[in-house]
Amino acid sequence: MDALETSHFLSRLRPLLFDLALSVGITPSWETERLRFLHAVATQLTPKACGWLDDQGGDLSLPRRYTLSTIRSELARHDASNTPCATWQRDSGEWLHVWPMDGHGHFFLTVTEPYPTEALHELARLLQRVEIGLSVTKARETLLANTAAGIALIRLPERVIIDANPAFIALLGYDSREEVIGKTTSILFFDSNEEQRILDTVRHILDTGQGSLRDFHVLRKDKQDLYLDISGQRLEGEDPDHPVIVWTVIDVTERHRLAQELSEQALFDPLTKLPNRRFLDTQMERDMARAIRSEKLLAVCVLDLDGFKPVNDTYGHEAGDEVLVAVARRLSDLIRKSDFVARWGGDEFILLIENLSNLEDLTVVLKKVEEAIRTPVVLANGESIQVGVSMGVAVHPVREGETPDNFLRLADQALYESKEHKEDRKQSWALFGEPIPRKRTKAQRLL
Repeated sequence: MDALETSHFLSRLRPLLFDLALSVGITPSWETERLRFLHAVATQLTPKACGWLDDQGGDLSLPRRYTLSTIRSELARHDASNTPCATWQRDSGEWLHVWPMDGHGHFFLTVTEPYPTEALHELARLLQRVEIGLSVTKARETLLANTAAGIALIRLPERVIIDANPAFIALLGYDSREEVIGKTTSILFFDSNEEQRILDTVRHILDTGQGSLRDFHVLRKDKQDLYLDISGQRLEGEDPDHPVIVWTVIDVTERHRLAQELSEQALFDPLTKLPNRRFLDTQMERDMARAIRSEKLLAVCVLDLDGFKPVNDTYGHEAGDEVLVAVARRLSDLIRKSDFVARWGGDEFILLIENLSNLEDLTVVLKKVEEAIRTPVVLANGESIQVGVSMGVAVHPVREGETPDNFLRLADQALYESKEHKEDRKQSWALFGEPIPRKRTKAQRLL
């Protein structure tokens, strides 16, 4: 067989080899078994002779040297009497393939010419790849079915889900593969920011081969929030125009919830749910920088409730908590979206009022705050309680290089002045650096 014939033989054998191996799951373990298998396949394409053989003589198309006794002797010699197909090479170089048809001495034989060694080794390598492919396929199916983490294969650029394991389907709240396979990943996304995060990650995976994303927010089938840690890896050997990424996803919703709770505990007051001092520090830095850029005024206002201690003493701390929660809610409802309110501690609150063009704008806001706090609070037990308020205000920029701490101290000094003149002040707030407007005394009114 020359090179051309060998090439022709291989081109005819490859599809048959794949079909047979994949359809019947033949996976020979040893080199000789693979070679025998390849010869058995080859006989279906180009046998030199073939036919039946039995105790009546058999098919006359077979060479005369192949008799029933000869075949039985060969089977015994090769210990192949019970195999579905026995294959061996005779001294003449011919390959003999014997299929016992029943237990009564009926056989089917094929005789083929010897094939070039290089062709056989090429076929052996081909079969090995088939075996590996079968092994990988079975391993993948086993992995998908038994892995607790969700796994999905996504084909790009369509972003179509082409395969997924039961854990992935259950994680998303779907009942069957049919609801997921063939769908695009748009069934998961509802937020454009999250979709952009995953697209950025996909680009990174296509460039480097792998990537990951933490706390990725998607929606379940029932529209419940789901947070996932995901990692992706590009499959090698796929169509470059339609790459496939294998995603592994882990449900971290509970971790995300706990992290949020810890964040809220760190940045928010547990009673009023308002931002706390730590949050205020960060917010003040941002607002002061923004005020300088916008060339607008920023006011920081420190509020202290007047008459709050008697509430605790008379009605108890639960009643005092009710008052604090009511005041916090009123302040939150009163301020604009661009403004900020925090609980400073005890019965003190902080307001950051942005984008002020002049002090007259600030006065309007402070009057509303005063009115809101002085409105009586009705407790759960039906009692009605009224408290007052003292406020100290500083306006930024006060001087060059002002820090948030210094800015707050200025407002706190103004608060002290306001409380010192609680009896004779005309308004509940004092502005740092400005005299406190006072009520006229009886003597002054008589003049």
